[in-house]
Amino acid sequence: MFCAKQCRMAPRLLTAVLFLCLCGVLAAGGKAAAQGTARNPAPVRYGDWQKNCTTPPGTPNMICELTQTARAKDRPDISFRISFIKLPQKKGVLLRVIVPIRVELPMGVGVNIDGAKDMGNMLYRRCFGDSCLAEAVLTEKDMQNFFAARAVSFFIFPTPEEGVGGTVSLNGVKAGYDSLP
Repeated sequence: MFCAKQCRMAPRLLTAVLFLCLCGVLAAGGKAAAQGTARNPAPVRYGDWQKNCTTPPGTPNMICELTQTARAKDRPDISFRISFIKLPQKKGVLLRVIVPIRVELPMGVGVNIDGAKDMGNMLYRRCFGDSCLAEAVLTEKDMQNFFAARAVSFFIFPTPEEGVGGTVSLNGVKAGYDSLP
């Protein structure tokens, strides 16, 4: 009789002990995980631009970028995501433009400041499942052109004959740029 009663209670007792152990492990793991990850600050607005900072997995340093998204004037299905990222050791500024996948790659992304200053074309670096990425390294002189302007237009080519443009305001770009680490 003694064994029968304890044998019925043993599975419940074992389940309770395992549950408490699991709770302890999860609580300790949660504290360790919280201590081991850097907290990313909330995005900050600078005029029409937004500063976003993240810590990529496996890296100790936070990366900050100044971003703005715009839609093409005549094609609302096409959007541009523009980012400025300061490079380490003051080696310039990375201008990154992300556009939809359906573009002519050899044409690149055209850049024009205030409708008057042609900055040339940025070459595509790579394409992902739903977008393509064009990048250019800018000098401090190039950045001064952006700071002095009111707007910049970006042009892509869904077909060799059809250029599509989107314009972004440069309101706040100087203050946002100055805040980048």
